[in-house]
Amino acid sequence: MTECPTCGTPLGDGAAFCGHCGARVPSPEEPATKTPAAPGGSGTCATCGATLGRDDLFCARCGTRRTSTSAGSTDVPEPDPLSAPTVVVPRAAASPWPGTAGNGAMPPAPPAPPAAPPPSSGSPSEPPASSGGRRRTAILAGAALVLAAGIAVAVYFGFFFGQNSVEDTVTALDPIIRPVVTAQRETDAALESLSLSPESIAAVIESATRLNDAVTAAQRKADLAVAEGEEAEAVREACVAALRAHEDYAAGVAALPADPAALSAAAADESARQAARVAGAYDDLFDLAPALPTVTFSEAARVQLRTVAQEAEGAAGQRLELAAFLDSVVSLFPASQGERRDGETTLSQLEGLIIPPDNAAGRMESVAAGLRGAVAQIDSLTPPDDPRAAQVKATYRAAVEHWATAADEYASWMWTLHDYYMVSGDWPPQYGIEADTYLDPSYEAAYEASELALVARQKLAGEVNALASELGAPGGWSASDM
Repeated sequence: MTECPTCGTPLGDGAAFCGHCGARVPSPEEPATKTPAAPGGSGTCATCGATLGRDDLFCARCGTRRTSTSAGSTDVPEPDPLSAPTVVVPRAAASPWPGTAGNGAMPPAPPAPPAAPPPSSGSPSEPPASSGGRRRTAILAGAALVLAAGIAVAVYFGFFFGQNSVEDTVTALDPIIRPVVTAQRETDAALESLSLSPESIAAVIESATRLNDAVTAAQRKADLAVAEGEEAEAVREACVAALRAHEDYAAGVAALPADPAALSAAAADESARQAARVAGAYDDLFDLAPALPTVTFSEAARVQLRTVAQEAEGAAGQRLELAAFLDSVVSLFPASQGERRDGETTLSQLEGLIIPPDNAAGRMESVAAGLRGAVAQIDSLTPPDDPRAAQVKATYRAAVEHWATAADEYASWMWTLHDYYMVSGDWPPQYGIEADTYLDPSYEAAYEASELALVARQKLAGEVNALASELGAPGGWSASDM
């Protein structure tokens, strides 16, 4: 009996492979029938049907590794279907001894067994995959495809849809902001033309009111705008914040006093701070969305508002000075009025023959002196740098000066009248003062001066009432009050 040249195991007659290690036996003969079973044989090869010995691990005829499916086998455990093929190609068999197929040696290939089924797929040298392996491979392949598809969808929506969402938000906000841009330009234009006139401040307030309405409407629309994604929502929130700040600015300008003289530098500075704050909020918005319409704030408008406010404060100071001066003028009215009325009463009593001419002349001289004192008080007044104040002072002085002149002339006429009646010894005269005595030049001068004083007082009343009305001071003065 021959032995296996690899492991020394006895071989049956006609054996082409070693039943113990599966090595091919280098014999030129190939058995035509089933190889005789080794002593104590048990089982049949699942590939070629040859009888297997009890201790055979490989078929001596075809070299197939013994499996649990071999007829009659009970000793060899069934291999794992996912790790071991049902048919083992002889040259792939492992062997612990050198010189065998397991160490890389390639023995001559045996003739193809007549009963071996062809592999279902792959090359002849690859073992066929089991049905369980194919199922697990298909599952893994399907999972890989699903994962790849999910990644692709995430990438698409993360990059493309997110970008499109920001662009969509900008597109939605664009028509919301444009009316605000236009209204802000109109308000800036009105501020740039501001002056100390009621018409100009009215134009500013009107334009700022329209701006406030436009900003309020834009804010309401921006609050309702839909933004997909964090970047798009950041753009929308920045827009809403800018509009809220803009609304405060517009409301502040619209609340400016209708009287430009009431403007203050503090109010102008606050408006400038609000404008700067709003401009900063819009800058934050444009950093996120440069494609949005730009809302600008005119520096010239802010400068003009402060300039006019400073002029208004200066005018307010002048108003205070003018009001104080007017109070000083009015405070002199009682004194000048009293002296004038004393002179008128003296003249009336003389002509009524109640007092004699010498008595009347003395009293009239006293009136003239009092009026000269009133003129001195008027001269001591210092009017503010306002032509109206200077005019009031000049008119008042002329009125009092004219009456002082009239009092002097009346006093002179009365002394002449006294001499006239002392000569005749007729006092009081029986029929009143004779008419020819009124032809005295002093009387004519006194009468003319008193008429000039009346005209001056009437003019003074008009000037004082005009200032009082502008300053909010008491008015309604007449010529008889001075």
